[in-house]
Order: sequence, then structure tokens, then C-alpha cells
Amino acid sequence: MRATGYINRASDAWSVHVSSLANLRLFLVARPGPSVFVLKDEEDNTFKTTLGNPHRCSCGGTACVHLAFCIIKVLKVPKEHPLSHQTSLTDNELDLLLSGTLVRSTQARAVARSLQPQEPNSPPKPKADSGTVPRQALSEVDEENTCTICQ
Repeated sequence: MRATGYINRASDAWSVHVSSLANLRLFLVARPGPSVFVLKDEEDNTFKTTLGNPHRCSCGGTACVHLAFCIIKVLKVPKEHPLSHQTSLTDNELDLLLSGTLVRSTQARAVARSLQPQEPNSPPKPKADSGTVPRQALSEVDEENTCTICQ
């Protein structure tokens, strides 16, 4: 059971913490346990964060920038994912984050979307940066068009 209720939408404070990660310099110093992280900031302050039920941070926050750093930067959870802004996680959710399964499944969905089938009988569209030659559309073999292999 979750210590705090499920949060449907990220709070404004959480969104500010997530957006501040781009300009903030935090360093992962140690990881004494799978869900425990020791961080240092530029002023050499040390923070110990623990992900769980509920999340905890030595700064006193339950939804602070240090937790955002651990979830989004260290564990690479997409910031849009509902588990990124929860203040507590069930054991199954925590296992999902720590195993990296969530990241891999998100990446797999992105790859699958990029490989969606195109309209039938249309040649695939080449990617601008792939450096591959586009495949030619198949043509019917008849008396005028003979197969170059079968000639």
C-alpha cells in the first residue's frame, strides 16, 4: 500500500524542480543501496535521498530537486511518466524504476512508433541522417519487364 495517495498530475513545485535540473549541478557521490543515493552540490553540501514509501531526503523535502535528480537523471525515468512525480512508490513500482525496465520499455515504444508501417506499395522514406539508399518499389514482371535475375 502506498504511504501517500497516487498523484495524477505533477505539482507546480515538482515541475519547477524538474526544469531547474538543466541549470543545477548535482553529483552522485555514492549509492549505498539500490534505492539510496548520496549527492553533493556545488557548495559541497551532501544530501542523502531514499526512494521508497514515502521518498525521503536529508534536506527535509519529500518532493525536492534532489529526488528529481535521482529519479530523472540517475534512473533516467522520463519526466512525463506518472511515476516520476509520485511522492511514494509501491514495491512493484520501485522495482520497475530500479531495474531500468521502464526506461527500456519507453525506448522500445519510441522505436516501434518510428517503425510504423507506411502506406501499402509506397517505398520507405529514407531518414535524412541514416546514410542509407532508399529501396525501389517492386514492379510487375511481364514480357516487357523481365526479371534481371531470371533472364
